[in-house]
Amino acid sequence: MSRWIRILLLAVRSFWRPTLRPDDESVLTMRTWPTDSDISVVNNAVYLTFFEMGRIDLQLRSGFAKLAFKGGLRQ
Repeated sequence: MSRWIRILLLAVRSFWRPTLRPDDESVLTMRTWPTDSDISVVNNAVYLTFFEMGRIDLQLRSGFAKLAFKGGLRQ
């Protein structure tokens, strides 16, 4: 599955998941496809994408993303 589709689905699903405080733990369950792995381990790019998805999930569910866009903290 494309990484962009995974990130888009994560963002959409975050609206139905419970909100988090900044010190709460966010747990994501994911599967890797055969195209995501090298010989026996997950590819480094896919591994870093999983980390990024965790950060996006935490930002969306804790309300930080809304606060950042509202306050003008864009890149």
